[in-house]
Amino acid sequence: MNESIAIYGGTFDPVHIGHLRSAIDVRSKLKVGRLFVVPSSTPPHRQRPSVTPEVRLEMLRLSVADLAGIEVDDREINRSGMSYSIDTLAEFRSEYPTWRIYFILGADAFSLLHTWHRWQELTNFAHLVVLERPGSSSPQPTDPVLEWLSDKEISAVSAFGAETNGRVLRLKLVQWQVSATDIRERCRTGQSIDLLVPKAVQSFIDEHKLYQ
Repeated sequence: MNESIAIYGGTFDPVHIGHLRSAIDVRSKLKVGRLFVVPSSTPPHRQRPSVTPEVRLEMLRLSVADLAGIEVDDREINRSGMSYSIDTLAEFRSEYPTWRIYFILGADAFSLLHTWHRWQELTNFAHLVVLERPGSSSPQPTDPVLEWLSDKEISAVSAFGAETNGRVLRLKLVQWQVSATDIRERCRTGQSIDLLVPKAVQSFIDEHKLYQ
């Protein structure tokens, strides 16, 4: 599990057990030594998160405190302006010039890849791993993305070979049906979020009366 890392980005508003389960399973399947969870500050493709970047960052740190090999990276929160994935991947590549880098994203995000800033360049810095749910149909990317994929897509983790970047894998992964939107609504309406977020995160939300 050496010489490779994975990068898992998102708003994490709030982080929940579905995020963490995916991070654990992805790290195991890809056999990476370190998986970095990277919260965005100002995401380009969705509404501004409900709480500040610093609060989301603290909840993430609480959530991974006891998870081996998984750590929080705060570079997007410390960077001014929009949180563009291409900038983050370029920075990681400069720090790990000879390592294999995997960039993790969900099927919904992948279907909108054509709207991302400099999306065609993402594989210049990392492999893309798209998480799909087994037994369910995932939204498909647009024709320009499918054409771009034609010489990049592989069908299994073992097909990555020795390359450090440049490939795209759609990985079937059992994912928990947990939604940050639902958690925020439960907080707003006074419903329980037991077992939907880590206990430390739940205590933090309760203490600071978040999402109410």
